[in-house]
Order: sequence, then structure tokens, then C-alpha cells
Amino acid sequence: MDKPLVSIIIPCYNYAEYIDDCIKSCQWQTYRGIEIIVVDDYSSDGGNETVWHIADNDQMVTLIEHEKNRGYSAAKNTGIRASTGSFIVHLDADDMLTPNAIETRLAPFLADPTIEFVHTKAYRFFGNQGYDWCIANQSQLEVHENVHIHAQGWMVKRSVYERYGLYYEGLRSKADKEMLWRWGLCKGQHARLNALAVSEPTAYYRRHDDTMIQYRKKNPEYDAEVSRIFKERQELYEEKGITSETVEML
Repeated sequence: MDKPLVSIIIPCYNYAEYIDDCIKSCQWQTYRGIEIIVVDDYSSDGGNETVWHIADNDQMVTLIEHEKNRGYSAAKNTGIRASTGSFIVHLDADDMLTPNAIETRLAPFLADPTIEFVHTKAYRFFGNQGYDWCIANQSQLEVHENVHIHAQGWMVKRSVYERYGLYYEGLRSKADKEMLWRWGLCKGQHARLNALAVSEPTAYYRRHDDTMIQYRKKNPEYDAEVSRIFKERQELYEEKGITSETVEML
């Protein structure tokens, strides 16, 4: 496999404050065979104008705008459908990649074509610091250890989505965990993919007051509804058993 294209998909909703640094962290990758697809989910803070300006000056960057707010899962699906890479990386618009993130994640795939999913840890930090600050202070950042598979740290073959389907758009949160459950990669499950963990952190994970996790903590009714939908999907998967044919029926 010679220099395959990697698609980095960035769903964005009202993260104008962070999107420039997020994209910069993708543009500065040591591996150059990438496309960067930002899906703006009907933001109202002007972040799409920032992305338009970047895209005008960098052909690696594409902006797709939803005509109404459709949610996190739908934004990811829009990006996957528009992408052309053999490998997919998802990155939240308030987070960033380390400079060698794509190269580090891609290496195991190139060494072993049977691998379908690679995941790494992420550095965690708090506040509105930018990409340059993260690089300068990386040695002092803590590694987010208590997450089994970090959503900002994985790369997956495109063929996996073709086999198991795209994100369930009825979930506006917990979409990544729902997908991991479908793939059999949550704790206690029998893996349905050939997955590999890499110890080196490859993302900068930002904690701040406007994350979805904080929103759910502040809105217990919303959190309860998300949990209810996720539990329904989980029970459905356990009842049916997940294959590509099953997913098409759900």
C-alpha cells in the first residue's frame, strides 16, 4: 500500500473560537496524503467564514455547510459520504492532532493490511489554549488514561463503514460509543474488527465549559434521553447480533 489518502472529518457547531487551531493541527501533519473535510452544522457564530477563508488558500481543506442543524452524527455522516480516503479520522472542532498523528496511526495499517482499526491515547488539557501552546507544553500535558478507546485517537478503514453502516442520526451524543458497540470494541465485548492499540498519544483533547459532556451534566433530561436511546440501540444489537446485513435492516 503506497501513500493512501486519509480523510480527516471535523464536525463543527459554534466552535469558531477553536476551529482555526483545529484545522492548523491537520495542515501541519508530517504525513501529507490527507484531505480535511469540515462539516458546519448550521453554526451561528461565524466559524464557517473562518473555514471558507482557509479553504480558499488550501486545496486540502473543504467546507460543507448543513442548511439546518442536524446534529453530531449527521455531520459525521455528511463528512464520510463526501470523503474519498481509504482511511477515516474524526476530530472534534475544539480538539487538535499532534504533528505526527496521521503518520503514527497509519503505520500499523501499512505494516499489516489485515488491521481495520487503530486507536491511541490523547493528551488532555483545560481552557482555550491554541495549537502552538499544546506543542510547546506537550511534555507537561497529562495523558487521558481512563478512556478505553479515545474518540479523538482512532483511525478506521473506510471499508468498515461500508460493512457496518454510518452513524445513527437519532443520537446527537454518544455517537462514537454507539459505533464502537456496533463494532464490538466496547469493554466486555467480542471484537468484530481486527483492532490495534498504539501507546503514543496523537491528539490534544480540550476540556471546557461548552463541551457536550458539560451540556449533558447541566441538562439531566437531555442526558436521560440520550442514555435511553443508546440503551435501546445496545439492546437491539445484543438481540439481533451485528452483521452488515443486520445493520442495513435497523
